[in-house]
Amino acid sequence: MLPENKITNELKNGLLVKFEQDDVKTKFALDYYAVKLKSQVLGAVANQLWNSLLMVDKFCRVLISP
Repeated sequence: MLPENKITNELKNGLLVKFEQDDVKTKFALDYYAVKLKSQVLGAVANQLWNSLLMVDKFCRVLISP
């Protein structure tokens, strides 16, 4: 979970969207993993997705780092 006080601008600008469900009352953190073979050549869409995931990872590490 990202600390809300560190993502205020991104929420206001629409770069991040708060995901809420009415039937869930608790918050929890999720780990995600994206894996690909180094030898595998990605197509245009998969390459864009991979690069986007890398950017999200870097962004989250900056927000969470002490």
